[in-house]
Amino acid sequence: MHLQVRSSVRTSSGGSVGAEKRLDDVIQADPIGVRPGALRAMLEVLRRADINLRMAGGHSIETTGEFVFAVDADEEHDERRTYEARDALRAAGYAADVVEVHHADLEDTAGALEDYIASLGGDELVHEIFVGTPDREARRVPVQVTTLRFEAG
Repeated sequence: MHLQVRSSVRTSSGGSVGAEKRLDDVIQADPIGVRPGALRAMLEVLRRADINLRMAGGHSIETTGEFVFAVDADEEHDERRTYEARDALRAAGYAADVVEVHHADLEDTAGALEDYIASLGGDELVHEIFVGTPDREARRVPVQVTTLRFEAG
């Protein structure tokens, strides 16, 4: 089992962002809960908890979206360190959840990602892909994929 933490940079005291609109690459939103530097503040919580990230990603991170990451830990400690990261964020007032993901450590070669996606089968839709930093010794690249169940109607 491989795990990922999904969190919003808004804290429980920050309120809801509310409706937003885009205008020439400028985000205009209810200022409650939206602030430049929100991701940095979240990363500071993780640093103080001595959590090293192996991969990270997300979308609309400092507005209405999520910051998603996996911790740097061997398989034996992956689950424990992942829950420690989640708990550190929750203690700081962030909403954070742990989710299971497809995971592989791929060779750093052309076509490796395509081969991995093909190995997942064809009954799910690829929702997200997160690619991390290569392992120093083995030069393998961690990849995590979230999928959605597809049922033809």
